[in-house]
Amino acid sequence: IITALMFLIVSPILTAQNNSPDVPPIYAINVKAGEPSNLVVFGLMFPLDMLEGMRFEFPQDALEEDIILHFSLPDFAAIDDDLNKVLFFANIISAVSFDISVKEEFISPYTFSEPVEVSIPFDVDTLAGLGVTPYDLTMMFVTSEGKFESEGIKDVAVNMDLKVLTSKVDHLSDIAIVPRTIIPGV
Repeated sequence: IITALMFLIVSPILTAQNNSPDVPPIYAINVKAGEPSNLVVFGLMFPLDMLEGMRFEFPQDALEEDIILHFSLPDFAAIDDDLNKVLFFANIISAVSFDISVKEEFISPYTFSEPVEVSIPFDVDTLAGLGVTPYDLTMMFVTSEGKFESEGIKDVAVNMDLKVLTSKVDHLSDIAIVPRTIIPGV
């Protein structure tokens, strides 16, 4: 119970940024500077329901100003309404696109004063279909050219109880969960 109370359930402060049925929503979360924040995301609808249980831990000194954390599907995601699934390229298991705004101005990338812990859910059934175990996964940034980068991501760990991959990140942009085997040198 105490652990559950340590996390703020984000669904009441999530706001959808668009209402078009053809465009997946962009959700926004207000995060205050100077306050440690533990956030868990719930209440997402398809196609972002695959991110249900995504977590953020902002240390007290991570932010120098209040921010709005926006998240959505990345541009490289494809939505298959018939299968009720989100599909990605290059064996990407899961991915999310983050943007940060400060006083209505988007800052990309927004670098944190201290790394922020991010946990992104994965689907065990999807992994089994690919012949991959959760311990074969890593978290990577995806560049606009579609390349994977690990600089700025550290301490990647698997939490099987929550079925999430957790890491500390210096900034937020497009982040993907991928098998280590498709990343040369990892």
